[in-house]
Amino acid sequence: MGTTGIGLLLAAVCALAWSGVDALRKALGQRIGAVATAGAIQFGAALPFLAMLPLQAPVQPLGDEFWLALAGSIVLNTAANILYVRAIQLSPLALTIPYLGFSPVFLLVGGALLFGERPTWLSALGVLVVVAGAVLLNPGTSGGRFDPISAIRRERGSGLMLLVALLWSLATLLDRVGLRHSGVTLYATLVNAGVGLPLVAFATLRRPHDMAAIRGSWVLVIATIAVLSLAMATQMLSWKYLFVAYQDVMKRAGGIIFSPFIGWLFFSEKGLRKRMPAVLLMSAGVTVVLLGRE
Repeated sequence: MGTTGIGLLLAAVCALAWSGVDALRKALGQRIGAVATAGAIQFGAALPFLAMLPLQAPVQPLGDEFWLALAGSIVLNTAANILYVRAIQLSPLALTIPYLGFSPVFLLVGGALLFGERPTWLSALGVLVVVAGAVLLNPGTSGGRFDPISAIRRERGSGLMLLVALLWSLATLLDRVGLRHSGVTLYATLVNAGVGLPLVAFATLRRPHDMAAIRGSWVLVIATIAVLSLAMATQMLSWKYLFVAYQDVMKRAGGIIFSPFIGWLFFSEKGLRKRMPAVLLMSAGVTVVLLGRE
């Protein structure tokens, strides 16, 4: 298998794993508060990578660029997770989650500016098709089609989720910089611990009943941590073979494509048939991205 094939395989596994993480997080969120759930999962995800550190080849001395990228990623990821929770508290999922599909556009611009990644016009068109699919994915709460511009004016959560997409895109670009100086295991350990520890500390002090609920759901928590670790590992490894924007478009499109089926199958969510045109549009967009890659 060539390097491109390896990259596509890793990106496909990454998309499936992130969809699994979304389903497991939703199951936990039905039992436990959001801050405690996010903190426990992020901190727990650091442990498998920490255990693998002895297997990692020695890395070069870590300079200022690494520590700045790491610190920035931790701050951005922490803020994004808090705003994500706040967005879905303020507005319906149908008016928030689709905005995460805009992150490939941010990454396309950022990848070109920071890493000199120059996608073909066909791949850029494919990214826009994926974003269009994300916009059309969910029907409006009143039965009409999803209207992103009106939703931003009307729904605070919609604007917040668009900000989340930007923050996560910036964090991804910083992660790419950090990984230039260290292996995946060390970087993933530090990022997960840096995000998870403050949230766990906050939940322990302010939400002790949620931390007790975490202990009572330890099987589900461990399963979520395992799948999250797989998602993060395959995501970071795939960056060696694919443009960061290409990997992200597969991740986001895969997540939005698989999520309706997961919701229908495990959570009895409705509207699968209405979402199929948008799902097919996103699938076509991913195909265009991959066919147009250099």
